[in-house]
Amino acid sequence: MTLSKKTNTIERAFELACEGECRTLSGLVERLSSEGFNDVQEHFFCHSTRRQLKEALSFLDL
Repeated sequence: MTLSKKTNTIERAFELACEGECRTLSGLVERLSSEGFNDVQEHFFCHSTRRQLKEALSFLDL
């Protein structure tokens, strides 16, 4: 995956979750931070965003 300069934090989080690059929300936060995304925790504050990311992560266990 080549990171586009226009990819925002939430888009990248879903990419990582769907690609299996991360298995947990904390893993997503760590990976996004290491890729240079700022204020990652604030983007996951919304309950619906966390729920959707957890659902995307759970598909990997099927």
